[in-house]
Amino acid sequence: MSNDIKVTPTQNRWRSWKVNIFVYMLIGLFLFIGSCQVAHLAGWWNTSGKVSVTGETITATGANPAEIRGFMTIQEVLTAYKVTWEEFSQKFNLPVDTALSSPLNTLEKVSADFSVTKLRDWLIEKAK
Repeated sequence: MSNDIKVTPTQNRWRSWKVNIFVYMLIGLFLFIGSCQVAHLAGWWNTSGKVSVTGETITATGANPAEIRGFMTIQEVLTAYKVTWEEFSQKFNLPVDTALSSPLNTLEKVSADFSVTKLRDWLIEKAK
C-alpha cells in the first residue's frame, strides 16, 4: 500500500462577501429611520403634542394653566379660563385686530410682552 491517495478540496458553493463597515452602518440607519417613518405614517407615533396617548385631542379645560400649549387658540384659552379679550390684550400688549383664532405661539412674534410661560404665570396669579 502506498500513499498515492490524492485529496481533492471541495469548492465552496457560497462565496463570502467582504462588506464595508459603512454599508452596515447605512443599513442600520436606514432600518431605524425607516421604522420611525412607517410608525409616523401609520399613526402609531405622534410628536405634535396635540393628542394624548389615548388619541384624544388636548384642549384647555380651565383647571390647570400648565395644560396650555402653544398650538391652542386665543379663544380656547379665553373661554376655558373665563378671561375677557380686553383684559388679555392689555396685559400682553397685543394689537386690537389680532384674530381670536390665532395660535398662542404666533403671538410671541407680535408682542415682546407675550409668551406661553408668561400666560401660564399670569393665569396662576389671577386664580389666587
